[in-house]
Amino acid sequence: MKQSFMRFCGCAVLVIALGAGLGAQQILSGETSPNPAPLGSTISLTVQASIPVYLQSGCGLNAVHQGSPGGPIVYQPFICPAIIIPVGPGSPYTIQWQPGSNVTPGTYYIEVGYRDQATFTLQPPAFFPVRIDGPAAPGGPVLATTGPVMLGGTVSFTIDEPSAPNDLYVLAAAFSTNQGQPLGPLGHLALDQDILWNLSFPVPHPALFQNFQGILDGNGHTGAPQMFIPAVPALQYTNIAFHGAVFTGGTVLLTNPISRTIL
Repeated sequence: MKQSFMRFCGCAVLVIALGAGLGAQQILSGETSPNPAPLGSTISLTVQASIPVYLQSGCGLNAVHQGSPGGPIVYQPFICPAIIIPVGPGSPYTIQWQPGSNVTPGTYYIEVGYRDQATFTLQPPAFFPVRIDGPAAPGGPVLATTGPVMLGGTVSFTIDEPSAPNDLYVLAAAFSTNQGQPLGPLGHLALDQDILWNLSFPVPHPALFQNFQGILDGNGHTGAPQMFIPAVPALQYTNIAFHGAVFTGGTVLLTNPISRTIL
């Protein structure tokens, strides 16, 4: 009974927020794989959309940026086929990126432009993160979901950082990763400061988030974080993103940022 009531509250929270025009969910959603990716491996980005759109480029992606969405471009296709790529609800399209020798370990943002099919209006580009890890040193804590992100369902997460047993972790969420937040020497927080960010941090809303702040076990692992996805139709096929941090030894280690499509 208590869980059902909390889930009802979770739906009410987002319904009110979206109805008030505060929802910041973007039309285009995307998932990168693998993430983290081993250095030199091919990276796939599967995009979907909440309304029918056309991708701006016949190559699928516009560019790849290093470190942040506004960071230096490490890849930009120059010759693309003159084709129109449609993407829509339940009609995904997979883009592949083969990093070149100029790509070093770190976090990258794949930029994808798109147009509304109904009006052919160019929309602001979407940026999807992926972390590339080198073979010599670990890239940091690894964040993963344990299943799909479904309307009305609960998504579970794992965080692994073997060098940080019994240390504090924090996880947060947002609808997009198009700007993020610079953290100086710590790096770049991928999440945009939208309504979902405000609901998840610094105090996670208990109707939506469980164990988004906690302690890793003796092996530097947790499988405790969960998020309930309210059954709000406006959220289907939109983007949702997560990023976390582990506090250990007087420093902060950022996880890989991840984005998912709400199905």
